[in-house]
Amino acid sequence: MKFLKDKKLIFGEYVVEPDIRMLNDMKDVIYDKEWLKKSKNMELYYMYRDLALSDEDREIMRREKLRYDITLIPSMNLGM
Repeated sequence: MKFLKDKKLIFGEYVVEPDIRMLNDMKDVIYDKEWLKKSKNMELYYMYRDLALSDEDREIMRREKLRYDITLIPSMNLGM
């Protein structure tokens, strides 16, 4: 497994692009609403979903109704 500078992930046989959670996606759960109004919409975290090392592993995981995800959350303060 290796994270690339363009936020892609090399995982087994695959190069995976993340789903990106943006600040505005979280507006209902951000406590400091005044800070939110002043803030630019920024990337908060990155989700790499339904990962498998190979096609064979992916088939096994789907058959067994399993899913492997990685979420990368950079350190930052939001508000206050």
